[in-house]
Amino acid sequence: MVKEEKKLQVEKLSEEIAASGAVVLADYSGLTVPQVQALRGKLAEMGASFKVIKNTLISLAFEKANLKDGELEGPTAVLLSKKADPLEVIKVLVAIFKESGKGEVKFGFFEKGFVGAQQVLELASLPGKKTLQNKLVSQLISPIWRFANALSYGQKSLVMVLSEVAKAKGGVTNG
Repeated sequence: MVKEEKKLQVEKLSEEIAASGAVVLADYSGLTVPQVQALRGKLAEMGASFKVIKNTLISLAFEKANLKDGELEGPTAVLLSKKADPLEVIKVLVAIFKESGKGEVKFGFFEKGFVGAQQVLELASLPGKKTLQNKLVSQLISPIWRFANALSYGQKSLVMVLSEVAKAKGGVTNG
């Protein structure tokens, strides 16, 4: 690769790193080509990417993006979540690694903060943004629903009592 091409690649990668909510570096050794293609396809659908780049270029891109990187040895791929929910993207990567028994997370950056391999795995175990939003909404609605139900309970009880009184007197029947 010509020096100018490398500079352009470092510039582009540093911009993508700066724009990503999560950046995960992983050793993809042992994954087959179809597995890597399937991973890239899933991530592309989510608005993320999985790129294999030389370690020296990755280090230069991190330096340019003002992020301190860890030690890079061996084959390295970079996971970038541009438009996607960062947690969901990390979950996909970790799931593929667990499913295949191959690949290993090296380290990453989540919301511009350095996270080690173990922390990336812990992030993968957290519920996604949509799940958390749904839980929040249900927690906010729950007291209102219970209050409305409590208010209507008296009315329901009155109707049931009046209905039973009417049945006992041989009055109105349902049906």
